[in-house]
Amino acid sequence: MLHLGRMDPLRYAVILNATSGGMIGRDAAATGAQIVTEFAKSGVAATVEIAEGPEIGRAIARARDAKPPLDAVIVGGGDGTIAHAAALLALNGPPLGIVPLGTLNLLARDLRIPTTLEDAIRVLAGAKPRAIDLGDANGMPFCCMATLGLVPMLGRVREKQRGRRPLVAWPRLARAGLRAFYWDPKLALTLDSGEGARAFRTRAMGISVGAFRPGRFMQRASLDQGHLVAYAVRHRSRWALLRFIFGLVAGHWHKDPELDIVPGTQLTVQSRRKRLAVMFDGELVRMHTPLVFRVRPRALTVLAP
Repeated sequence: MLHLGRMDPLRYAVILNATSGGMIGRDAAATGAQIVTEFAKSGVAATVEIAEGPEIGRAIARARDAKPPLDAVIVGGGDGTIAHAAALLALNGPPLGIVPLGTLNLLARDLRIPTTLEDAIRVLAGAKPRAIDLGDANGMPFCCMATLGLVPMLGRVREKQRGRRPLVAWPRLARAGLRAFYWDPKLALTLDSGEGARAFRTRAMGISVGAFRPGRFMQRASLDQGHLVAYAVRHRSRWALLRFIFGLVAGHWHKDPELDIVPGTQLTVQSRRKRLAVMFDGELVRMHTPLVFRVRPRALTVLAP
C-alpha cells in the first residue's frame, strides 16, 4: 500500500507477545515469515520481533523512536499488552496496530479487528489511522475500562494461578467465582463527577472510556466521545446481582434499576481505604486513593479497518 505523494512502501514494526494465548503452539520463525509475506502482498515492508516480559516494552520503545520514523507499530497480545503499548505510543508515537492474541481483546473488538492472527494482519495491511480517546487514572493511561471490587478480587486469584496447569487453575478460579458471588463486604465509595458527590455501597464499579452500546455490554458505542462513564452495581441481594448477570447475557443490563450510570470528563473516586485494587484492561494494580479518572481526548492514533 502506497500513500499518494510517496513511492516507497509503508514501514511497519510488528512486535508479538510470545506468552499470549494466541501464540501458544506457534512456531516463532514461521509466524514471523508469514506476517512479513502477508504485509508484502499489500506493499508494506514489515519487520517482526517476538518477545516476552520487559523486552516487549523495550521493543515497542525502540520502534517508537526509530529513525526514520516508522509508519506504524503493530503489537500482538492481550489487553494488558495493548494497554502498555498504548501508553508508550500515545500523543507522539506512530499509529498503533492491534493483533488480538488475548482472552477478551476489548479494544480490538471495538475496532472490529478479526481475532485470528492471519485475518488481523490482512485487515491491518489496508487499515487507516484514526484518533481515539484514552482514560487516565492518577496519571496512568488505560484504553478501555478500569474496574473496582469483584473483578480485581478475581484478578488476584487469576494472578496466583498463572502458570499452573488448567486442571489445577480452573477449579480454583471457579471456587473464587462462587466466593465472589457470596461476597458481602461491599466497597463504600464516593463518586464525584463535578456535579456533586454520590455515595455508593457496591460490589463492583467500572469506569469506561466512553459509553457502552445499549444491549451490548463491553462494546463501546464510540471511541472518541470525549468523556468517561462510571457504572456502579449496588444490588443489595445476591438474587438481584444474579438478575443483573443474566441481563448482561440477555442484553438488557442497561435497564437494571440498581445500576447507576454516571458520565463525566473527570470522575473522582474516594474511599476510606488508603489503597484500592484496580483492574486496568486486564492488568491488576494497587493505587492510592483518591482515584482521579480523566479522559485524554483523541490521545492515541490506531489503525482501524
